[in-house]
Amino acid sequence: MAAAHGITLLARQDFYGGRYALIKSDGTPTPDFFTALLFKTLVSTDVITVQGGFVSNETIRGYAFCARPSATAPAGSLVVLLLNVQNRTAVVAYGAGVASATPRLEYVLTSGAGGLTSPDVMLNGAGPLRVAADGSMPTLTGVPGRGSTTSLPPYSYGYVVLAGAKAAACSAVGAVWL
Repeated sequence: MAAAHGITLLARQDFYGGRYALIKSDGTPTPDFFTALLFKTLVSTDVITVQGGFVSNETIRGYAFCARPSATAPAGSLVVLLLNVQNRTAVVAYGAGVASATPRLEYVLTSGAGGLTSPDVMLNGAGPLRVAADGSMPTLTGVPGRGSTTSLPPYSYGYVVLAGAKAAACSAVGAVWL
């Protein structure tokens, strides 16, 4: 939504040790850290308008971006960020042609044990995301989408990579992604 108003940079108030920091004072990454890492890994700087995206008081929100080109997302791929802000599972249906013609990877994030105030975040229902003892980051792997819908558990959000969507806005020759 901010990009539609010309905002091109987002800065965090706290990186380390603050109440909303990405890294706790003991060096442990917060759920926001993993969200930012996944966003930076999957999303380029190009924002795409979504019909029916953000509408005040809606319980499902959708935003779209060009995907950062990678082995699993060639140029022209899209990333859809979906948010379920209700206390029930939401099912998002894709338009004709998307589900059958476009492979997709889903990265669904939910809170850990303890609900919305949990200090943990889980990816695709697996155990909490943690930095390994040697300091390496966990592997952030999407699961292949099935059928023509994506299900989001209550109070969750997810990135859906529509690989090979061949979106003209994301296929610019010579485009540079930072």
